Amino acid sequence: MVSSRIFGITVNNVKTDGFVPYADMLNHKRPRQTTWYYSDERGGFVIEACDDIPRGSQVYDSYGRKCNSRFFLNYGFINLNNDANEVPLSLALDKNDPGYEVKLKLINSQKDF
Repeated sequence: MVSSRIFGITVNNVKTDGFVPYADMLNHKRPRQTTWYYSDERGGFVIEACDDIPRGSQVYDSYGRKCNSRFFLNYGFINLNNDANEVPLSLALDKNDPGYEVKLKLINSQKDF
């Protein structure tokens, strides 16, 4: 359960994970509005705005481009207008179908889609 609540960071040139409770409170929005990292110089986790954010506005972070199943499982929400949503499909072709070869060719041409 904690894997959804940690940040991958580098501290003193060592890759590790860190709990960052306040950073975890930022809501998701794409494109990203902030960037984050661990600063050895400051001795802590830093969140910086990518552009100016008006005073009093909500500050967002991007959780990345993910399917709603990942958002729901990892973060407990879905994005209603999610352009990265996916639905797994299982197809079966009848080898006796006269269009079998054409359909198979079309399916195989979409593997990288």
